[in-house]
Amino acid sequence: MKKKIAVITGGTGRIGSVFIKSLLEKNYRIYNLSSNKNNFDKKLNNKNIVWVKFDLKKPNFKKIKFFFNKTSIDCLINCAAYSNRSENIKYTNLNFYDEIKGVFGSSVQLTEILVKNLRKKGGIIINVGSIWGIVAPDFRTYLDLNNSPSPVVSIGKAAIIQYSKYLASREAKYKIRVNNLIPGFFPKPGKTRREDYIHEIKKRTILSQIGQPEYLKPAIDFLLSDANIFYTAQNLIVDGGYTSW
Repeated sequence: MKKKIAVITGGTGRIGSVFIKSLLEKNYRIYNLSSNKNNFDKKLNNKNIVWVKFDLKKPNFKKIKFFFNKTSIDCLINCAAYSNRSENIKYTNLNFYDEIKGVFGSSVQLTEILVKNLRKKGGIIINVGSIWGIVAPDFRTYLDLNNSPSPVVSIGKAAIIQYSKYLASREAKYKIRVNNLIPGFFPKPGKTRREDYIHEIKKRTILSQIGQPEYLKPAIDFLLSDANIFYTAQNLIVDGGYTSW
């Protein structure tokens, strides 16, 4: 049986690695688009995964279009993102537009190129969004850490939600389904763990927990399932109930 083809950005990341696990279990051949080859070699040493250079801040779309010119794709996952963290960022033309590209601009451009490869036989597009595209941050959560989402994150992740709906409507005639996966707080382990910060997150979450990568696996399996034929233009939120209050 011929392997299905998946293209993913950010497959070496905390959330992207969960997508990779599910795709391998489903016997996909995977093209991981990222900027760091050394990071890819360390984390994704598998004969079924191919590295393709792609930098959100300096994307070379001509090379991407040429590379996938004759490839029929079954699944596209936009997981990679680049953004600043702070509630008070001094924006210039350079860092403002770099962040727009990193949060949603380059993902939209990439999708518009590769969607033509999905139209050949239909398929799945999954965009990884953020709860900050749905609700405003509670800045009290971040204490003195100055690591809150930036204004562009909130704007850009809201844009991704709307783009996914637009795309789902436009591409339905090609049997392409488009959905958002929206994780809540899944903080990366740091050198030191600020328990007071973790407490602030937990007390704002219905389940009183922070997210662990494995909590996303059932949602990702659902989005990738071949049996999932009637679910499109939706936001699948996995946040422990954070956005319900």
